[in-house]
Amino acid sequence: MFQAIPRIRPNITTQVDSNTGQPSFDLSFNLATSSEKDVKELIQDVLSGLENLGKGLLFVIDEFQKISEIGDNGWLEATLRTHMQQLRNTSFLFTGSRRSVISEMLNNPNRPLFRFCQPIEFPAFGDDFTSWIIERFKGVGIHCETVAVTHLRKLVQDTPNYVQMVCFHLVATGVDRITIEEVDKALNIVVSQNAYAYQTLLASLTPTQQRTLRLAASEGKQIFAKENLEKYEISSSPALSSAIKSLKDKEILDEEGAGRGTVIFDDPLFAIWLRIEFND
Repeated sequence: MFQAIPRIRPNITTQVDSNTGQPSFDLSFNLATSSEKDVKELIQDVLSGLENLGKGLLFVIDEFQKISEIGDNGWLEATLRTHMQQLRNTSFLFTGSRRSVISEMLNNPNRPLFRFCQPIEFPAFGDDFTSWIIERFKGVGIHCETVAVTHLRKLVQDTPNYVQMVCFHLVATGVDRITIEEVDKALNIVVSQNAYAYQTLLASLTPTQQRTLRLAASEGKQIFAKENLEKYEISSSPALSSAIKSLKDKEILDEEGAGRGTVIFDDPLFAIWLRIEFND
């Protein structure tokens, strides 16, 4: 690897634990002190060096939308495109959780990756996920109603770790039959465990952004309707649009589909907390 990418000059340091006498090794590259020119050259070297690493390589960047936040005027996107065209031994896979941002990167004619990648939409979980959850409960002697699982999946937007958290609490409570009511009780416990973080986040936002979140959590769709603006004391549609853009930049909200007026929460538990906190 180091021969293929000669510009990489790692620093290797060793330490000996004073209690056990065991040595440990640390590998670092000291990029923090490098100039922007050095970093760009290193990136170029890394990508060029892939050609020397054999066939059948898979180059993956997770949370790919973060690249759009780099203030490099599209340099990294253009660099990736150039090497994707040149490298015949490497497949590139970019994954991310911000659908609207990635869509902008791939569908904006002014961006380097315009229509250069094949988008793949991961399908939502199907009925087999519900059946699997019910069977898991059955394995520990608990009867779970299908409507209860469907209710839970909808509330947490099919987020697997949140489904798992709530199911864990349901088992821990010792109930022998899981209904929608039992799901709501367990979900409230999980939400309350995150209350301090949500309160802190909400306090850091402007009043208009706070009202926008309450609107989005309670209404979800048609949030630009006149009656919704009046109900949540938002001065105008442009003010709401500006607040949504800021909340998208903060990775709190995201747009769903192509239609204007439908937003989703990056963290579905935050939406549930808002509905509980401001249910009056």
